[in-house]
Amino acid sequence: MKIIFLVDSNKESGLGHLSRNIVFAKELKKKRFNIIFFVTSYFAKQICFKEGFRAEKKNNLEKYNYPKADAIVIDSYHISSSYMSSLKKNYFLRILISDKTPKNCDCEIVINHNLYAKNLNYSKFKHSKILKGPKFNLIDKKFFVKRKKRNNITVFFGGKDNGLLSFLVVKELIRFFDQKINVLIAGFHKPNKELIKLSNENNLVKIIHNKFNNSILEKSSIFIGSSGVVAYEAYMSKIPSVIFAKSSNQKMNSIELKKNGFKVIDRFSPKLFAKEAYKLFNTKKKIQHNFTYGTNKIVNEVIKILK
Repeated sequence: MKIIFLVDSNKESGLGHLSRNIVFAKELKKKRFNIIFFVTSYFAKQICFKEGFRAEKKNNLEKYNYPKADAIVIDSYHISSSYMSSLKKNYFLRILISDKTPKNCDCEIVINHNLYAKNLNYSKFKHSKILKGPKFNLIDKKFFVKRKKRNNITVFFGGKDNGLLSFLVVKELIRFFDQKINVLIAGFHKPNKELIKLSNENNLVKIIHNKFNNSILEKSSIFIGSSGVVAYEAYMSKIPSVIFAKSSNQKMNSIELKKNGFKVIDRFSPKLFAKEAYKLFNTKKKIQHNFTYGTNKIVNEVIKILK
């Protein structure tokens, strides 16, 4: 069976949409689904290739005629409800992945894997299967593996950051820590020059650029950054974190993560990030939850409908 993915992943939307769909696609691939990605940047296309998937770049996801398939997955804030309805003639199963409650959604499955999804009202979607909350998380299985040795600090302020925010925070962190600090920069940007200079002068600061490498985070003792998908990965991996919300859905995410042990900074303050991270490190704070890998549960629902 064939499934098409339409995914926004560029300077404006960041990496979160793509990373969760890669996890989804890998689980589908295990069940012998044929996967094709259509993405909105060359960097996203490159990531898909490296992860073993066919991919094409499209500037506007609504303006193309896609090949017929058994199902189509959409993860984009720029797809209209009328376009979703028009897909019905070519795709038996339409799956929408969204961080918000859609205003109108003509589709068979809606997925919102965020912690705050339990607070959203989906009652009007009577003809859609709603898969919401961390039970149906789109987080890589490796983040649920218990690891004894974690010595690094990971800093990532999302796919929109070229490293400027990270530089300002890392400059403060090196005053408190003598641990290795990994700074993740998405391939949409050239790394900030000041960050490069700092990395060249301090061998504890390492820039990870133009790579899709979540193995960096899973080995970390602390995560510092924005409250997006990587923060959610840190939570599932039970990594103490200091986070900052950069968008409306991230604010909803940060509220729930704060309830579950994360330190949330209300304003961007490099000194505050460093101080709070140091407190977390010294108190040996632990993150507790009982969630398990959830993408297999989503795939089971997909298979039920397509049978």
